[in-house]
Amino acid sequence: MRMAEAFDFLGESNYASTLRTKAGELQAKFEKQFWCEDLGFI
Repeated sequence: MRMAEAFDFLGESNYASTLRTKAGELQAKFEKQFWCEDLGFI
């Protein structure tokens, strides 16, 4: 997410948006794979 902020600052808002989307997708995949219902956390 920090890189997206840097690209926003540099005026590359389209690329920043792409990075945010990819980061969100990666986070969702990670949580799906490693979430432990018994413990309630990753």
